[in-house]
Formats: sequence, C-alpha cells, structure tokens
Amino acid sequence: MYHLRVPQTEEELESYYQFRWEMLRKPLHQPKGSERDAWDAMAHHQMVVDEEGNLVAVGGCM
Repeated sequence: MYHLRVPQTEEELESYYQFRWEMLRKPLHQPKGSERDAWDAMAHHQMVVDEEGNLVAVGGCM
C-alpha cells in the first residue's frame, strides 16, 4: 500500500529534493540544485511512500 504525506523532517525534505532531481533534472543533465526554485518556500510539498518508507513519487502545488 502507498501513502501520500507531507515531508515531516529535514531528512525527508532532502530525500524529496534528491528524488525530484534524480527523476526530473538528472536525465536532462541539469546540475544538482536545479530541482529547487523560488516557489518552493511557498509550495505544499507531498510525497508518496511505500510500506517500507521508500519514496516512489513527489510533487508540490501552490
């Protein structure tokens, strides 16, 4: 079963950004850090985790 939730700790938020970079930016040869932007501070971040707590998807909205 999968669970949709908000990152709760700094470690989870870092994992969120790492996943976002690996899935969306790295394949386009974009540098680390390009996965973040000025809107992140205002966004509502969410992540999908499996039963073991592994990230399977991330996303955010305003």
